[in-house]
Amino acid sequence: MVMFVDDSRARAFMMKKSRRKSENKLADSVLKRRRLESRRRQLDEFLSRVHDDEAFLRMLWAMDAIEDGDDRSQAGWSWFYRPPQELLEILNVRGKFFHKWLIETLANELIVVNKARNIPGRPSKIVDCHRLEAAVQAVNLLHKLEDAEDGLTLRRVSVFTQMHRMAQRQFPWQRGKVTRRAFYRSSFLYTFPEAQEQFQERYGISICDFSLVAFSLYALFEEYSGVKLPFDVSKIGIDRAAGERALQLLTVSLPEAQAAVRKFKAISTHTSYTASVFRSSPIVRFPKVLVAPVPDLIIERITEGLYYDIITKADGATARDISAKLGKVFEKYCYDILIGYLSEFDIIKEFQYNGRHSPDLMMLQKGKIAVAIECKAKKEPIVAKFGEEKEALHSPGIDDLAKGIFQIWRFLSHVRRGIARCAHGVEKSVIGLLLTLDTWLEASDGQRAEVRRRAGELADLEGNIIGEDRCPIALCHVRDLEALLACASDQDVLRTLAVASTPERQGWTLEGIYHELTDAAVISKPDPFADRLNDVAPWIAYSSGVRR
Repeated sequence: MVMFVDDSRARAFMMKKSRRKSENKLADSVLKRRRLESRRRQLDEFLSRVHDDEAFLRMLWAMDAIEDGDDRSQAGWSWFYRPPQELLEILNVRGKFFHKWLIETLANELIVVNKARNIPGRPSKIVDCHRLEAAVQAVNLLHKLEDAEDGLTLRRVSVFTQMHRMAQRQFPWQRGKVTRRAFYRSSFLYTFPEAQEQFQERYGISICDFSLVAFSLYALFEEYSGVKLPFDVSKIGIDRAAGERALQLLTVSLPEAQAAVRKFKAISTHTSYTASVFRSSPIVRFPKVLVAPVPDLIIERITEGLYYDIITKADGATARDISAKLGKVFEKYCYDILIGYLSEFDIIKEFQYNGRHSPDLMMLQKGKIAVAIECKAKKEPIVAKFGEEKEALHSPGIDDLAKGIFQIWRFLSHVRRGIARCAHGVEKSVIGLLLTLDTWLEASDGQRAEVRRRAGELADLEGNIIGEDRCPIALCHVRDLEALLACASDQDVLRTLAVASTPERQGWTLEGIYHELTDAAVISKPDPFADRLNDVAPWIAYSSGVRR
């Protein structure tokens, strides 16, 4: 007997099954959207009952102080009334709760919320910013909103493609912003003569004086939730006019902040990954007092924030000239840290041959090139850092990174073919290192794959770049390399870079790979630049207490 299936019934069944699947997806989407609307409404209603923005921002300062621990935590706890013992026990069990990235987001959210109006004759609910319960509720409501937004986002993209956004938001805070290394790096990179001239011309104050005013405020905000106006800068040797110009750069009024945050929100699809007004203006200016909800952002403003002053706020031709100069300064900085920490390798700089350029830096082992390094000093645009993966892949900076890999491969091809007459041989196990100033490609498999794909296309178009020329490439940013150099022996540095260049360890931090490779005790190398900080940042001589 011949068995057969009734095609019409099968098609009807499959159509019904497909329709049910679509209906389930639609129902799930509607449910998640409603949940998102509910979570957004709950946070907005809570923030709308904050009738004293200054008090709320000071509460955020207290949360930040508690998160820092050490000496600041006592000042943070003193802001709140005596909290319930049960709540303290819960927070103690959970450990870190008031994360800095959440505090920064809450500060931005507060600014744009419309306040609830009091109706005469009716009791009104007002958030008491001196109650620890209010701080905890604010964080929990933000968590719920972000989780609801993630629920909709993950319908469009894989969770793995979201990792880079989370990393870009959280990792810089976890590394720490207030360190001697951050001061030295930024002062070295952003205070070359052309940059100082550009800053002085634009703002009417030197980078040195601006940094000194900012650090003085930071030192006060380490202890106090508010700084009274007027702020006397004469005690630190700054004239009144310069002090006022510094405050114009560091502070923002609530109406100004509100306009900026609304502009940011208009182009963002996720609360967690919206630009923050506190990156450019870390202090809120009230009529009688200044408040910095997250004081570490003041340091961010006078370290990494200087990049935007000297590059993105300059006009076209000036920006290009300063950008090119910064590229050379960054190469010099990378050269200095390599020779400062490594004694078993010779480090050589770029040289020219037949109208071409070698890689920016090369590490030699026994006279042969072991690592070829290209340095890239461009900052990663906000869309690449916090946009969804498909948006990040359209960043023009991806092409620049791909070019860096291609340049390494082309050089090795030229050496093999005798076009580049290099006094040094090339190790068979040679690797490339694409070293960036900013945290490009961190935790982003998609961006790394796209950079490599475009580099391969460039190599194919060039021609005569064969497989042995296309050496493995490690990708990392300069902070990652600094952390490795400070704790690993010279040979372990080379081993770590070699492993980082393998497909299995793409995206891992160098320090993480190093700890996986060795069971030896971590080496604590002396900082080779410890005695140079005052040279590149003379304002430091007026201040103290910088955390290591």
